[in-house]
Parts: sequence; structure tokens; C-alpha cells
Amino acid sequence: MTTERNNENNNSLLDEPNEHRRKTVKRRAIVPDGGWGWVIVFSSFMIHFIMDGITYSMGDIYLEPMLSSLKLNRGYVSIIFAFLESITLAAG
Repeated sequence: MTTERNNENNNSLLDEPNEHRRKTVKRRAIVPDGGWGWVIVFSSFMIHFIMDGITYSMGDIYLEPMLSSLKLNRGYVSIIFAFLESITLAAG
């Protein structure tokens, strides 16, 4: 029976994979966010880069002006920067 079917269609079993290959269509992937994903990643990196730089250099930049304006010693002024750093790290 299989011989009759192959003779009727004039197809051999070796031709079937080639027919399947011709019927496949290559499609491009549709990006769900429209391609803005890498822009968001870069923006997040820049925000973290800039804010960490500001946070870690805060003591060097503002220590002397705060000491003179608040008339406090270094221990009390350093608590302000410790709170700034702890809130930044706790917020994520």
C-alpha cells in the first residue's frame, strides 16, 4: 500500500524533508518593548554611576563648609553623611 501511495504521488521518502524545508518561513522576532530595553539599562547605569559618585564624595566636598556653618565637631557632622549613605543603601 505504501508503494502504491508513493507511485501515485511520484514522491519518494527522501523528498519529504526538502518540501518541509521550503514551506518554513523565517520571521523576525518582534520586540515587546519596541527596542527601548537597552536605553533603559543604560539610563539606569548612568543614574547609579552619578548618584554613587555624589554620595561617596559628599564627605570630601561638604565636610568643611558644614563644620564651619553648624559649629559642630567632625563626629556629629559625620553622622549626617552616615545617614545619607545608609538611606541610599537601604533604598536599593
